[in-house]
Amino acid sequence: MLLSLPYLKKMYPNFPTKILHLGAHLAEEAEEYSANDITDVIWVEGNSKLVDGLKTKLQNYPINSQIYNIMISEKDKEEIIFNITDFDQSSSILEPALTQKLHKTKIVETQKIVGRRLDSYFLENSIVLNDYRLMVIDLQGYELYAIKSLGKLLNNFDFIMAEINLKELYKNCTLLRDLDVFLANHGFVRKETFVNENFWGDALYVRTNITGFSFVSNILNKFNIQYYNFISSRKHFHRALKSFAYTIYYKIKS
Repeated sequence: MLLSLPYLKKMYPNFPTKILHLGAHLAEEAEEYSANDITDVIWVEGNSKLVDGLKTKLQNYPINSQIYNIMISEKDKEEIIFNITDFDQSSSILEPALTQKLHKTKIVETQKIVGRRLDSYFLENSIVLNDYRLMVIDLQGYELYAIKSLGKLLNNFDFIMAEINLKELYKNCTLLRDLDVFLANHGFVRKETFVNENFWGDALYVRTNITGFSFVSNILNKFNIQYYNFISSRKHFHRALKSFAYTIYYKIKS
């Protein structure tokens, strides 16, 4: 996680203590969750080869954990090809694009797996999300597809922390603007953004009725993104600077 829980708890006093975590891998976040009063986590992991290790790891933490091996799909019960790479944190339903160059990784195995919509799977298995107000998503470019698979269950959440991409790290992956538009149409605003030098990062989306929009936070978010647009290609500097200036102008004007 690039956005730290201590910071988020300070910024949002009613920050949730129960999490739906999509893309568990080996629960690398468990230590931070445990240290920051997270009491319950539903972990969803699509790679069946990781599930035993995930269960073993979570025995070391006092978190009430539920673990489900689900390959998430926007369409229920469709056959999906899952691409396993030699750098297993880059494994994804989507084919590698820029991430192949950044991480020097390649596909070493493919699996055909039946995908499930989360709303259908949760209903069939009586998984109740009533008290789960925070969703964490780390799905190697598949974030928006997973959100859409929740259907009306998206209404349960007040906070969404998602991995974001500024460039196409995977073919047809979710880009930041895709998440912004979709989640804005469902009552969320992006409040926190952190992007690293490899054009991916984390963003926190918060329901508009939970907390007011922060002008300063918005400007810093825009600057962070425009900065990495600049370092990715200097020929775009003037366009990025112009966009940043417009952001400030129109926020002040409004």
